[in-house]
Amino acid sequence: MTNPDDIGGLVGYIEYTFGKLDVLVNNAGIALEWDGRPTDADKVRRTIEVNLIAPYAITEALVPLLSRSEDARVINQSSMLGSIGNAENAWDQVSTFMAVGYSTSKAGLNMLTVMQSKTLASKGIAVAAAHPGWVKTDLGTQAAPMEVDLGASTVVNLVTIARDQFPHGQLMHKGKRMPW
Repeated sequence: MTNPDDIGGLVGYIEYTFGKLDVLVNNAGIALEWDGRPTDADKVRRTIEVNLIAPYAITEALVPLLSRSEDARVINQSSMLGSIGNAENAWDQVSTFMAVGYSTSKAGLNMLTVMQSKTLASKGIAVAAAHPGWVKTDLGTQAAPMEVDLGASTVVNLVTIARDQFPHGQLMHKGKRMPW
């Protein structure tokens, strides 16, 4: 996701195989700070590289193929742990889950979502962000209360919702708008 040659190969493969792209879900994410060791600048940098810079680079590289679709959508997989409003208003409940690199990268991804929603609209590309919830994955651990299928429901909804109902530039969770 962070290697420009790999991104170029992805673009070439999609163009050769399909000629266009209808949906891009930027789903990859890491949280290096939850490894039990102290946070350092390298962990923050690597987390931001995967969680923010890679979705930007991949989306930008795929804009020409997305522009060929009649209903192009970009869904950025974000998190409420990147919500500034959530951090400000519910710090006592969320602070133990927040990490500098992860939360900052997801806050940046939220801003990127708004900016891409505005700048790509003229090319017919709709952009929104999804908060899956706390899901049983390698990142969420088995302590999470949600199964993967329920966590995926927000993205599935954003991919399949009618174009005129698409929540452009918003952070969504289970059909509801979440605070930035």
